[in-house]
Amino acid sequence: MVRCNSIDAAAFRCACEYRRLMDILIYIEGDEIEGHHEEIDDHLEKISRYETMKSINAYHTKAVDTLSQTIKDAVKKAKTGEEMPAINVVELK
Repeated sequence: MVRCNSIDAAAFRCACEYRRLMDILIYIEGDEIEGHHEEIDDHLEKISRYETMKSINAYHTKAVDTLSQTIKDAVKKAKTGEEMPAINVVELK
């Protein structure tokens, strides 16, 4: 089966969404947590191997649900009083 541009575009959009969610998790947990960037690379590699949008969507949905739950758990942990990472504030002129 030959992949078409729309399937490649769907895989790219899914990879971007996963990357943005992972950026949120990295922001919450801090940069010192190992393995986040490897997870992004792994997701991109797996998603680029699928040949249909249905298979891309099935894998991506499970991955995003798992990542969303991890983010929710990290937010709950932060709300319980554990120290949050420092926030960089940029002053706009």
